[in-house]
Amino acid sequence: MRNRIAAAAAIVALLAGGALVEGAERKKGKTAPAKTTPSAPAPAAAAVQKLPAGYKEFNTGSPDLARAAYKIDGRSIMAYVENLSKDRAIRVKYPVKWKTNRNGAWVDDASMEGISFRLKKQENLTREVRTGSKEIKDVVIDIAAAETE
Repeated sequence: MRNRIAAAAAIVALLAGGALVEGAERKKGKTAPAKTTPSAPAPAAAAVQKLPAGYKEFNTGSPDLARAAYKIDGRSIMAYVENLSKDRAIRVKYPVKWKTNRNGAWVDDASMEGISFRLKKQENLTREVRTGSKEIKDVVIDIAAAETE
């Protein structure tokens, strides 16, 4: 029994001593700083604005022309579209589909189609789709963007 206690005390002393030595080495700064090689400068990021609070981004059919996001706001669906082109205006067309809760079941409620507008270069716009439903789920928006002259 005494041998086990002595062995345990010796192990604890070794571990504590090792931790003290490591702490002393850190304080002295014996380790050499890592050498870094100069790297090429990072390319400038495109000037993409931050999304408004609460919006969820989704894929568009033309990711190089437009960026899009949506937010469910009570009975409305807010669609945010941004023109990413630096030199041309774009025409944006999109249908919106959603589901509503009717008597505890989620059913296809309605869709709004034929929504279209034009955005100048690097302009953004938020459009509201009023649904008239109390609860909205499964919003589907398909953005089609094309350059205009």
